[in-house]
Amino acid sequence: MRILSPSMAFRSLYGPWVVLPALTLEGVNLLNRHHPYLGEGAWTVDWLAIPLWIIGVVAAGVVAIDVARLLRPGSRHLVLTATHRSRLLLWATAWAGGPLLLVHTLTLITALVAGRVNDPSVGWAQMGAAYSVQCLGLLWFVALGGLIGRFIPPLLAGPVAVGAAFLTVLALSGASAGTPAFRLLNFGGATITLIGLRWNLAYLGVQALLLIGSGLFAVLVIPTVRGARLTLRWPALLTLIVIVAVIASATRWAPPGHRTVPAAAAAPTHCLSRAPVICIYYEHRRDAATIAATLTRLESAANRAGYSALVSDRLEESSRTYTPTRAGTRGFPHPSSLEDTGTLDPNELATSLLTPLTCPQLRDPAKPPPDSYWLNLESVVATWLHLAGLDPASAMAGDPEHISDKLSAQKVTSILQGFAQCKLTE
Repeated sequence: MRILSPSMAFRSLYGPWVVLPALTLEGVNLLNRHHPYLGEGAWTVDWLAIPLWIIGVVAAGVVAIDVARLLRPGSRHLVLTATHRSRLLLWATAWAGGPLLLVHTLTLITALVAGRVNDPSVGWAQMGAAYSVQCLGLLWFVALGGLIGRFIPPLLAGPVAVGAAFLTVLALSGASAGTPAFRLLNFGGATITLIGLRWNLAYLGVQALLLIGSGLFAVLVIPTVRGARLTLRWPALLTLIVIVAVIASATRWAPPGHRTVPAAAAAPTHCLSRAPVICIYYEHRRDAATIAATLTRLESAANRAGYSALVSDRLEESSRTYTPTRAGTRGFPHPSSLEDTGTLDPNELATSLLTPLTCPQLRDPAKPPPDSYWLNLESVVATWLHLAGLDPASAMAGDPEHISDKLSAQKVTSILQGFAQCKLTE
């Protein structure tokens, strides 16, 4: 049909043009912060959710204007009395939602190809489920705008829909909630690695059901003319009230827990044959050379200087669920400095290697370790960086005079032996 042609849509509707701000926002997000997510499948999907709420709010406003224009007093009878009277409203909605899905899909494909994602730790099915919920979220915002546009005049439909969509984001996204309660519009947005986590499929399933159910109602409901006003029939109005009540109470009946949950603990498998052996997660392999070069420099310097307590047989990247505990093996998380700036901070790496993460004192906020622990840790890290020819003062927050004093090998051994036994004071 000619009415469904792209040329007709772009000439008569505003909705298709939402693709332009969507392209801009998706592109900016794709390149933001040195794109640290590249290579990690789950993180890539979650990262791409960051601009979705903005795109959704804009789309809701634009679609509301299109639908309101179709139902303005001079033309509403053509829409509401046609044999297939919902066709024009569906057309307006589809030409806004379709291009948004295309842009989001192409952005995801671009990121996965650029990162050479071929064996995601969470599996392709989980990634597909999370991506599908994001797409449903975009369509939901479009449907929300169409619903509002059915009852608001064209001049007010856009601002009202934008305001309503924004308030809905605040109420249902959990951006500032800080709790694991269910949030309908929480589509992701992770800014740190997700290795060691997987998506909660029950959470995603409830999201999908609510988004589909409420979205279908919004795009299929047909208003009725009462005088000069458009209203809902009683069955439709009651259905709307039930939908709102179900969504508003979802935090009470939906499955408990976070959107992401711990996965089975798994050690990294991408290992470099060096002295020591250095292993990182396969999805972080693009950072392997940078991390290995710094680790090798630190270990070699300590070995040459006779600081045997600093030397390990094996160094492994840790995750949200895996921390190496074998003798002679130290662990380190994926460096946040690489994620934030694209440049590895040796101080961060050395501190991670020496921090006794298995000690309960470091996991109990009510009983934090004493100041002497932090001073000892800082002193050992500073000594290690000195041995490797690195400047600790540029990256450390301690007293410059304190960190400039290099500890003896015996002192370092004594401190690290205490750490190994979770004796964090001397």
